[in-house]
Amino acid sequence: MKKILTTLLLCIIWLGHATAAEENLNYHLVTLQAQAADTVDNDLLAVTMTAVAEANTAAEAADTVNETMVRAAALIGEIDDISYQTMNYQTTPRHQNRAIIGWSASQQISLKSKDIETLTALVGKLQKLLNVSAMQFEVGPERRKKAHDRLITEALTAFSEKARLVTAALGAKDFRLVNLTIDEDGIAPLRRDFGMEMALSRAAAPEVAAGESRVSVTVRGSIQLSF
Repeated sequence: MKKILTTLLLCIIWLGHATAAEENLNYHLVTLQAQAADTVDNDLLAVTMTAVAEANTAAEAADTVNETMVRAAALIGEIDDISYQTMNYQTTPRHQNRAIIGWSASQQISLKSKDIETLTALVGKLQKLLNVSAMQFEVGPERRKKAHDRLITEALTAFSEKARLVTAALGAKDFRLVNLTIDEDGIAPLRRDFGMEMALSRAAAPEVAAGESRVSVTVRGSIQLSF
């Protein structure tokens, strides 16, 4: 019994300290935000292409799409430094007056490479088999990480400077950090719809310009002022 009472007493003391600590954080709180951003040259081209077929049966449409993808993969496999992945395979019925009159099948393939000239030339060849659905430039993982690492330091410095500014402006003696979050984000490059353009010139390699992306880091947190 004595041991139980001792344990209960320790728990009460601990809860009292925890409650007091929480109460101490409920006043003189200021929420701040700081951001650092920069434009970074895009170094990665991403292209999505689609194979489409129509036939009387689902199996016939699917076979045509599969054959097209095999031929496309063979062309892609001849070139180094291009990664690709197939996706979004589907077959759907075509209707007329509520009756099924045929089937459509489609599948997409995603191509990515830092060798922009080689990839655009390949896209020109693949347009004999596939339609270009989307094309965009991105900042590659390595370059994006370097930019984020640099911007995190800049954003934290800006947050600290803002905290000191608020502390001085409000006549406080000092501040302590209560919580902090770091959000890494970036504005995605503009996408272009190539449906009509590529229909007019299916065998031509697209003219592209890599451009830039805006990469940013936002720091949010709360400080407690001491007077």
